[in-house]
Amino acid sequence: MARKILIALAILGVLYLGMGLAFHFKWKSALAACREIRIAKGEFVEPEVFGGVWGLAFNVTNWPVYLWANIYHDSTPFATPCTHVSNKPSSMDEANHVRYVVENFGKRLQNVSLQSPDAVQEMQKQYSESVSPALLETWMNDLSKAPGRVISSPWPDRHRNNRPHTGKSR
Repeated sequence: MARKILIALAILGVLYLGMGLAFHFKWKSALAACREIRIAKGEFVEPEVFGGVWGLAFNVTNWPVYLWANIYHDSTPFATPCTHVSNKPSSMDEANHVRYVVENFGKRLQNVSLQSPDAVQEMQKQYSESVSPALLETWMNDLSKAPGRVISSPWPDRHRNNRPHTGKSR
């Protein structure tokens, strides 16, 4: 009975190590292809830290963990840096970008006086990075449609120096 258990464990061990070797060589070839693509694009490619015998030992013994992590995070068993590169920012990045654009454009609105003789030049300078050239041209041709300040505000900017206005003088 003990002999049968040892034979079964030996077979399982050989299968485990065989699958680990297969994983190692498949993943290494995918990583080599990825590295070549990144080098061709002129990107920085990290040097290999655990190569040779150490890399083989890590991959052969830990292949189930690497396989599970790759499938969980990238939906592919042989994930590489080329596999999970995405040009789409996360929703938090999108929200931060939208917030930046709106706040930046709002601050620039204060700098454009529509009654100034230099209103067209001010609009070009302040709005060019925030709006399309066609929209900017429409505003510059018809100032009545353009955003900006018509008169100066009698109230100070409430958020100057990131301090809320308290109504008290200094």
